[in-house]
Amino acid sequence: MTAAGALRGILFDLDGVIYNAERPIAGAVETVEWVHAQGIPHLFLTNTTSRCRAALSEKLAALGIRAAEQEILTPAAAAAEWLRTAPAGPIALFVRQSARREFAGLPCLPDDAEDGAAYVVVGDLGELWDFRTLNRAFRLLHSNPKAELIALGMTRYWLAPDGISLDAAPFVAALKHATGRQELLFGKPAARFLQTAAGRLGLDAGQVLMIGDDIEADVGGAQTAGLKGALVKTGKFRPAIWKGPSGPMRFSIPWPPCPPGGPGREPPAREVAPAVRRAQTGTAQGRPAAPPWTRRCPGIWPPAAAFACEGAGAHPGTARSRRIREARSSSR
Repeated sequence: MTAAGALRGILFDLDGVIYNAERPIAGAVETVEWVHAQGIPHLFLTNTTSRCRAALSEKLAALGIRAAEQEILTPAAAAAEWLRTAPAGPIALFVRQSARREFAGLPCLPDDAEDGAAYVVVGDLGELWDFRTLNRAFRLLHSNPKAELIALGMTRYWLAPDGISLDAAPFVAALKHATGRQELLFGKPAARFLQTAAGRLGLDAGQVLMIGDDIEADVGGAQTAGLKGALVKTGKFRPAIWKGPSGPMRFSIPWPPCPPGGPGREPPAREVAPAVRRAQTGTAQGRPAAPPWTRRCPGIWPPAAAFACEGAGAHPGTARSRRIREARSSSR
């Protein structure tokens, strides 16, 4: 296991960590700004397939977070990159309109096609899923035994504006069961996807911390890939996950960070800037000084690790064989 002091980079999940739907999570923006001010390498790694990277960049900018498209990695972007180097063939897309921008220039079938696909790409359609749509995906796969089922992440559910909602994984599972086809996975918890993100930071997997609200896709996926995994107590987090076959978590520290304003509250604006300035100018054994609220968790570095909850070991859900074929070229 990599010592906390060896951590050098951070991967932030978006939904449930930085924001819930359209609402920012208190303290998250300030945390990202602090990480940016310290020069800590970081990327935003999300299983969101409802928007393209350009739209996610605009959303983050509206919250006050600077993030270029190149600093955001999504399953749709990774899959589109792979498809541009894969053997040419017609593509059937089951993703929302915004995410389709990532597949621009690729040979995509009409939305009513029921055969002729070499690749069937399945993401989060939300309320656009119905029997006819799912059955069309099934017919496309059934009509061509060699067609690839491409899964954009295997997140089971997420916290939507109106409550917990199904994500892409249940629909991929239905197609797998009906066709006997094995999915080609892009996105978390695929080890290649997480290792690719670490590589884009110029770091080894063991030097990177993945912060997310999904104990299986984020934390479990990170641990399986050789990264450190940290679970935040926001988004779809529920206290029931603390106990399971592997026992309780090792330690629990609230997210958002605990500033002078008190646990779980956003620091007053007048306190944020001085804290960042102190962090920029201070040093601790050659490393950037941690902001004041990380003193509650001595020995944790980088400070972002103190904002989360780390598992005592790999979550039991990650220990079982997944039989997932990860896209070899997602690291290209």
